[in-house]
Amino acid sequence: MKQEKQISVRFSNSLKAIAAERIQEEQFFKSLAENRTIQSKVQSGFCWYPVAILRKAWTVGEYLEVTLERIANGLAHKFSEGMAVHVFNLQEEKVEIRGVVAAVRGDKMRVLLSGNYHDKFDLFEKGNTGVELIYDDRPYRVMEEAIRSA
Repeated sequence: MKQEKQISVRFSNSLKAIAAERIQEEQFFKSLAENRTIQSKVQSGFCWYPVAILRKAWTVGEYLEVTLERIANGLAHKFSEGMAVHVFNLQEEKVEIRGVVAAVRGDKMRVLLSGNYHDKFDLFEKGNTGVELIYDDRPYRVMEEAIRSA
């Protein structure tokens, strides 16, 4: 009985820690989005801008995979596989399409896009396109579910 209580307390503490980390990360990305310019995001590694779209291809599940390349940059960045991003375009108004990084190699990145973007994607062919890291609560939901189902 004592061991079950210790496990329960440990699970409870883990859930509290996950919740605290989630709040912290959400606030960080909210602050990043509100208070930084695109250039400061590029300098700190949270954004690639501008990028060229090298390739578009449909994948399993009808996802559109785009291959992007940074134009004349080479700075260190924080992108890695599985991270949530917005591919954005700055024409008349900012258009954003949510996606997930499929791969990053050097100055090239493959992104799987999700959502309803078919009527907007032609804007991305006109330049002023970038990709930016965004807050994603999915990892926290997965961790919480794993603890609750244990």
